[in-house]
Amino acid sequence: MRDSPDFTIGYHLPGKNPRPEKDHDLNNVAASGGINSSARDMAQWIRLILGWGVLDGKRLISDAGFHQLITPGIGHYALGWEILDVDGHKTLISEGGAVGHAARATVDLDAGTGWAVLANVNNVREFRQIANFIDRSLRPMREISLWRAPTNAAVVFLWLAFLVLAGVVVGRAKRGRRRSRGFNCNHPTRPLLRRAIMIWIGSAFLAGVFFALSSFMAAAP
Repeated sequence: MRDSPDFTIGYHLPGKNPRPEKDHDLNNVAASGGINSSARDMAQWIRLILGWGVLDGKRLISDAGFHQLITPGIGHYALGWEILDVDGHKTLISEGGAVGHAARATVDLDAGTGWAVLANVNNVREFRQIANFIDRSLRPMREISLWRAPTNAAVVFLWLAFLVLAGVVVGRAKRGRRRSRGFNCNHPTRPLLRRAIMIWIGSAFLAGVFFALSSFMAAAP
């Protein structure tokens, strides 16, 4: 395998300059990371999982064996897979790596999609950020209600109107204080302040209602 022209050398990151990783005996972790693979092999493996044990019309994993493969045994961990519910979809994730290499495979059984991210660096923060970005980019989009756009527009309009109205009320209150000081008399500002408080409370209530409605419509199938 090392003589292959596309063989990758692992790297570790002791600082800003990556350095090639030396060979390591990984027999002691062979059960969890002893397979050397490629992007093509991973694609075939993901196709097999998406086919529920069937690849190109041939069943390679028995139906009972496949269900055992994706059935959690301890917590949400199955046989080599982490079983998660992502936006209502049964999603299989396997992540890890050896010294100088990292990988993540994601399979959305309900959407019928899957992908793998392979890197010749340790399972470091940069790899996780790239893998997370790819996961979010390739994940099927959630169904959006037709009411979401007009509801969001109404929320934005309400907040703009609220800010304008609050600015007008505050401006009038300030002018009222100036007049009361200029004429050296008691200006009836209490009703004005009471009106401003009521406007603030009413606007906040309406904004809360619209935000709740928007969240409801966004979550509606």
